[in-house]
Amino acid sequence: MDFLFGGENRRNGGKIIYGSSGTDRRRRVSAAVCAKICGPSSGLYKMLLGGVDNFAGDFDLEKKIEIGMDGIERIGKSYLVCADIALKTAELILVSEKEDARLQSCYMAAFESDTNAVNYLRVFINSKDQESCKKLLEDAFQQYKGKDKDKDTSFYGSHASGYTGENRSELAINEPSKNMIYILRMLNGEFIDVLRKGVSAKAALGWTGTFMKDGIEFFLLYLFGGKSIPQGIARMIGMTKRAFGFTFEQYAKGQTLEHGGDDDLLFYDCFLRWKDTAVSDDSDKKKMLEKRVDGIMDANRRNYYGECAAFIAAVGEVKESYGKAGEKQRYMESYKNKYSKRSAFRAELEHYGWIRCR
Repeated sequence: MDFLFGGENRRNGGKIIYGSSGTDRRRRVSAAVCAKICGPSSGLYKMLLGGVDNFAGDFDLEKKIEIGMDGIERIGKSYLVCADIALKTAELILVSEKEDARLQSCYMAAFESDTNAVNYLRVFINSKDQESCKKLLEDAFQQYKGKDKDKDTSFYGSHASGYTGENRSELAINEPSKNMIYILRMLNGEFIDVLRKGVSAKAALGWTGTFMKDGIEFFLLYLFGGKSIPQGIARMIGMTKRAFGFTFEQYAKGQTLEHGGDDDLLFYDCFLRWKDTAVSDDSDKKKMLEKRVDGIMDANRRNYYGECAAFIAAVGEVKESYGKAGEKQRYMESYKNKYSKRSAFRAELEHYGWIRCR
């Protein structure tokens, strides 16, 4: 291995791997040799893939891809950082401009090692066989169901250390939060069970930090059948995007996408592409809507007036999208009358489209 780790570089902590043996010998490096050198070190794999100062500039593209695929296996999918290696490898596969089954394997490895909704969407949307893909995704996150009773229920859950992407520890373990598992289960079509367990009247009484808001946002966005985006649904898009942890930068990893300038619209496009495959007839949707949204004002404290008004507007907009003309105004008016003494709440209703009768 001296042709990689020259004596001078070894004394300097191995910051540069090439050593002093010359360019010709550098090019002899294979994925197998790199694996022996790197072991489970994601930092070295990242450098070999070209992530630091074009470290792998002398390697040919296919060799880099082989190194990345080897890194995925050696680092192990229980570590978050494995997702970084997988998505970097996917980018290299795309550079080759060849149809390559390893691309989807990289997307799946990213989800298995960093189990979240953004990685789910990337796998699912890019799949050519979405039914089979859905089953693979379900199998990947099923292991976390029932193991989250004592975990932080916030969005980031045990990922809350703040280390993401290039900055996160090599030892950070993939442990999705309870709320994230709920989101993944809804993406999997498990609406009734999630709504019963994660979006309950009891949860509404203290919904900050629970799945109450995230579940209702997701569900209303799923139920909405209109073409244009009214005020309440626009707020649901933004709130659901936040619950997913969706940004262009995160979703675009491992892909060749151009930023259109609006993360909300990109997220909603991805959401609709998923929704087109989620089968549920209208009667089921209406039953679920009536069963779960009537209690959203149970936690109607002053700090929540804006959110509550947005939910109420969105409920009306969902009903109108099923052909009930004027339902948004009627529904909002009923809440205005119920809480007639709360002027701040009425102002929030107006912000979301309630028209004051003169």
